Amino acid sequence: MSISNHTPSLVGTRSERIGLTVVAISYKGQSTFAPPAVLRLAFEAHLFSENPALGLKASNKKRFNALWAGSSEELSTLRRMYNQKPAHMPRVDLVSLGDFEDNWLNGPGYNSVARHVEADVGLVTFFCTLQEGITPLAAASLAKLRQKAHQHACHVVAFAVVSEVQLNANALRGMADRIVLIQPCEPDPDWSWAVSAEFVSQGYFGVTRPKTMCQMASSGKGYPQAVFEPHLHDELATRVQWHMRKHGAMNKDIAKAFDVSGSTITRALQHLPKYPKSWKSEEEVKSLLDFVTGEDTTPAASKKGMQWGDSDLNDDDDEDVDLSGLNDDDDALYVPKKNSKLNKRR
Repeated sequence: MSISNHTPSLVGTRSERIGLTVVAISYKGQSTFAPPAVLRLAFEAHLFSENPALGLKASNKKRFNALWAGSSEELSTLRRMYNQKPAHMPRVDLVSLGDFEDNWLNGPGYNSVARHVEADVGLVTFFCTLQEGITPLAAASLAKLRQKAHQHACHVVAFAVVSEVQLNANALRGMADRIVLIQPCEPDPDWSWAVSAEFVSQGYFGVTRPKTMCQMASSGKGYPQAVFEPHLHDELATRVQWHMRKHGAMNKDIAKAFDVSGSTITRALQHLPKYPKSWKSEEEVKSLLDFVTGEDTTPAASKKGMQWGDSDLNDDDDEDVDLSGLNDDDDALYVPKKNSKLNKRR
């Protein structure tokens, strides 16, 4: 089990510890999207990290109630996973209402959530579905939970499955303190799934923060593995090109490696986020390049004069980006999935 963090620490940004956060998950009809339970478990663990992505944290209270619905077999699996949770997480109380319709904003579901928010807990999480739209009942339930969360200094996180059309922060603004928009990305070969997470605060002048990418893997037996890092691009190939450039490869050499024109690389990179350095090692970037191109690029790169030293990119625009959370020890946090394609190439 590993929950790693390569995101920049949000220095000067107040951590959001109480109130209601809605994590809106858009499946877009993709079968490759991370299973909802894996995504939720990864984000729950991340809320207790020292410098969590997006600035979202559990409150200072040391109790955590996770509300789930499902079959006895599913709940047994969840209990086993929580028993193998990361060491930095507090004790988790798994609360079950059994096998009923998975919507905690109606009837007994809402009453259960409200009861736990009113208890002396720091974090309450639950699933709900908004795929049919935000009904008046759902809107009223979210608004009341938000009010209760503030009254009792609790952080409530609702993981809401929504349709693609409905993935709009404006539809939820006013009902929650914060909205996190989740959409699928192409994962690195070490990982099974990846998503982007975009933070939008409540209010007319909604505050946004740099998008984060979460990559996940799960054996189905223990707590999921996950790594959080700055979101560069949904596509793996473009991310590899960015990392190559930050390790000193010239645009013309990147273009040769991908068999495209230099102008294509220039256009692809000029609109990507401005971070001062790569958080992947040179070896990892070369292995990713091998995977994306389907070739052993290391000898070829050497023959072509591929440069892997300090980049000559003008990083003057990166001055406002704080990456103090990145250090030389971060490479040790990268935990590859066993028997992955990337491992087989090494």
